[in-house]
Amino acid sequence: MIPYLRLDSVALWHIAGWTMVHFLWLGALVGIAAAALRLVLRRASPNARYVSAATGLAILTALPLVIAQAVLGQASAA
Repeated sequence: MIPYLRLDSVALWHIAGWTMVHFLWLGALVGIAAAALRLVLRRASPNARYVSAATGLAILTALPLVIAQAVLGQASAA
């Protein structure tokens, strides 16, 4: 059976909580990196700035799924 289907509600809350905690600091790092890249690209073409902003948003979108998978892996290893 798929491991994440056998989790009880306590384990799901544990995974969700740690995902939110880690997303706070990792999301802040992505935001700082995006802001720094924005400063570097201020004289670049609008397309380059758009791609960098869209990449930052895509990373922020995928980040909770990656974090939850890592937390789930740590929970199942323990």
